[in-house]
Amino acid sequence: MQGGEHYVAHLGKLKAEYLFNTKVSLSAFLQYSSDRQIFVENVRFRFNPRRATTSIVFNDILNGNRSRELPQLPFSDSRAVVVKYTYTFKM
Repeated sequence: MQGGEHYVAHLGKLKAEYLFNTKVSLSAFLQYSSDRQIFVENVRFRFNPRRATTSIVFNDILNGNRSRELPQLPFSDSRAVVVKYTYTFKM
């Protein structure tokens, strides 16, 4: 950037979490970036019995202004579903 130029970017975040009980929870995170005009979402379901933990995580990047480039951008830039399983044992 040259002297006197300004760069402005806005970020918005929203996070929510719900605990069904001590072993099951659901959390969601949404973020918007005006710089890249994208929405990023992350949703996580977690089940935690005695010694094992299972998580299902969904990540998605959505284009907020699809017509900013030609050809038109897709609705979603990237999408992933991850299943995590952790087991703790005694030695």
